[in-house]
Order: sequence, then C-alpha cells, then structure tokens
Amino acid sequence: KSVFTRAYPLILLATTAQATRPPPLFATPPSLPSASSFVIASRRHTARLRPGAYAAFATAAGPDASVKDNLDAVNTAISNVCSQLGKPTPRLVAVSKVQPNEKIEAAYAAGHRHFGENYVQELVGKAPELPGDIKW
Repeated sequence: KSVFTRAYPLILLATTAQATRPPPLFATPPSLPSASSFVIASRRHTARLRPGAYAAFATAAGPDASVKDNLDAVNTAISNVCSQLGKPTPRLVAVSKVQPNEKIEAAYAAGHRHFGENYVQELVGKAPELPGDIKW
C-alpha cells in the first residue's frame, strides 16, 4: 500500500461530493486569522489611502494654518477623493484626544460637530465645558 492510502483511506473510498480534505500541513492557531483572510478583507476596501497620506491630511493647509483652514482643507481633500471614486462622502470625526478646549471650540465655530474622545474620563472632563450639541 502507498502512504496515501494508509493515511487517508476515507478520501479514496468517498465520492467526489463526499470527499473530505486532508488536514492542512501548516495550520494556524485558532486565535490568529489566516493569511488569506487579510487578502480577502483588503479586497473589500477599494478606497484605501497609501501610506503617508494621512500625514498629508493632517497638515493639508500647512503647519501655520488655523483650525478652520485645516478643517476646510481636510474636508475638501476627502470630497475630492470620494468624488473621483464615486463614493459618498463619509462623516469626519475629529479626534479631540489631548487637544485643549480652545481647539475644539475653534473647530466647532468652523461648523464641525462630530468629535471623538478615547477615554470616558477625558470626555467627562471636557463635555460640560463645551457646547451641548457636539456629537461625541
């Protein structure tokens, strides 16, 4: 007998529809996703930015620009990319983490209403001092 018939006798006896796969040679631990799941996930996202593009958004209007100028530049850049891709414009959530209330108020005065905070204790400290219609 060959090694194959001794190791996997059910495969040889089963029909094609009933055949089972032999165990993989290099199985990943159950806690880790396989490499193919990363490839499949990346195919779903067609509008990925190249590495380094986020830094360009962060200083889109220049290092000495006001919060309003930066916010306008970022919104314009996002709108341009979305219109080129034929996608709807996403909601921009400004990260207020480690930012003083003055900068948050400047973005609010420029028309921005959606802000994000990493820690609840930071939000609890900032929210009472800022306008009530900010969406956290």
